[in-house]
Amino acid sequence: MTTKIITPQEVTMEMLVAGVESNETPEHYPAKYKLVDGRILYSVKYPGFAGWSAVEFVRFEEIAEWMNDDSGEGTIWTTTVEQETAQ
Repeated sequence: MTTKIITPQEVTMEMLVAGVESNETPEHYPAKYKLVDGRILYSVKYPGFAGWSAVEFVRFEEIAEWMNDDSGEGTIWTTTVEQETAQ
């Protein structure tokens, strides 16, 4: 497995199985979108709390808009993908 940098427009349901996360920036807390029991859970890592705090469920059609709203200068979105091997 390897980490891949993505844009909000690139998100697929397959990426959401592993989860899509952002880094923390001065304007935004880290955010995560993950497929849980067939629904996409939006979570945030708030300062002073251990782990991720579930916020709400989001429709797939809304993810790019939500991710753009959670993005600012310096935001990087990542997901985990199968590492490709050279043949």
